Amino acid sequence: MVSTEIADAFYAFAFKQHCSIKDPDGANCRPAPQQALPEPPPPSPIRTEKTKIRVSPYFAERKRPTIVPSSPMLAPSPPPADVPPLELPEAVDRTPLATIAQVVPVQSQPQKKLIPHGASVIAFDTETSGWIKNEPTSNLVLQIAWAIGDDNGALVKGHERYCQLPRGVPITGIARKVHQISLDTVRTRGVNTKKELETFCDVVDEAKRSGVRVVAHNASFDVQAVNRTLRRWGSTRAISEGDVMCTMKRSGAVLGLRSKTGRARNPKNSELYEILFKEKAQGQLHTALADALITAKNFIGGLRKGWW
Repeated sequence: MVSTEIADAFYAFAFKQHCSIKDPDGANCRPAPQQALPEPPPPSPIRTEKTKIRVSPYFAERKRPTIVPSSPMLAPSPPPADVPPLELPEAVDRTPLATIAQVVPVQSQPQKKLIPHGASVIAFDTETSGWIKNEPTSNLVLQIAWAIGDDNGALVKGHERYCQLPRGVPITGIARKVHQISLDTVRTRGVNTKKELETFCDVVDEAKRSGVRVVAHNASFDVQAVNRTLRRWGSTRAISEGDVMCTMKRSGAVLGLRSKTGRARNPKNSELYEILFKEKAQGQLHTALADALITAKNFIGGLRKGWW
């Protein structure tokens, strides 16, 4: 590679030879004076603001998908000439699905039956906390039971539960002496009172639809106790006294019993059983299930005698 000094010497020699041929005196072959190079411009100040990057319209246009509506690739292909078009039979329902959903209701799951087959009577009984003076919301249900019997008075199904009492509601001494149920028993073995009594309301409603008689001995006492307890627990459910037959009042009107003072009186549940069946009632009385079972048998016994 030729160095710079050799190149400069070569060009100087060539220049002199040219000048000696064209201009022997060398007047016109003098090298032109060298001009001073312009000074470079001062450096531009450093930009501190952020530079906005502008996207080229070329790339923006390329991102947009190009769809040609009349493209032959998107158009549906016609059916072959030798295949006939599909036709639906006349029996096919062409009703839109939205219309079908409005017309056809959604079938819910059938509810579980609370009354078994073969039942003819439902007798129920309650045990309460007892009355407290100047406390209209006292005497709440702490035990409930119902006995479902057939036409012969045999027990088909029995149900008995202890029920929780609201906080601060005591059991009076008189009530505890009758049914022998303590607060400890209610607290440890008691179920949700609101749910239990609402279930019994469902039993009464199903009995009305099925034609099964609902009975109780001293029905007004038990019905009022159930409704009072439901209200105390914030429930809007209730049962009607007209839906429950009272074996105490109906048998008292038939028997015409008198007290020692000569006044008309109604028989007790166990006393009515002895009159109908000529024997004493078996089992522990003043428990809800035992009393309910006796009430069911008394109803069947009075029905056979034509009392109701």
